[in-house]
Amino acid sequence: MEQIITLKVDHEYPEEAHHAIDEAVKAYKSDELKWTEAEIAEAKRLALQIMARLCLDGYDIVFSAKTKTDHTTSISVFLSKNLVSERKMGFCMLSNDKWEIWIARCVCLCRAIGKYVPSFIIRKAGECW
Repeated sequence: MEQIITLKVDHEYPEEAHHAIDEAVKAYKSDELKWTEAEIAEAKRLALQIMARLCLDGYDIVFSAKTKTDHTTSISVFLSKNLVSERKMGFCMLSNDKWEIWIARCVCLCRAIGKYVPSFIIRKAGECW
């Protein structure tokens, strides 16, 4: 995706020009970190697909309440077939500026079942812990 940013600066005031450019770069980078509707939809589709498969296989799926701190938000998922079976667990912690519930659920479920976290999530959010 290509974006064109037009910026007018007065050459007689270079400090203001530097500040304007820095602000434009900051605005561009903050938009770059936001999840697109397509990314959220794909994470939701993958999460629902995994949950449907787990339900068909007889698993109980329990998500923990999200925990928010000053800089991060996290949730966990616990999977079990019955009370005595081994539980599987997945965890996701994202910085607050990258938090999105379906992205986090997708990460948790992928980790719980031993599947790779999708690359579009890793590219934007890192390892999510």
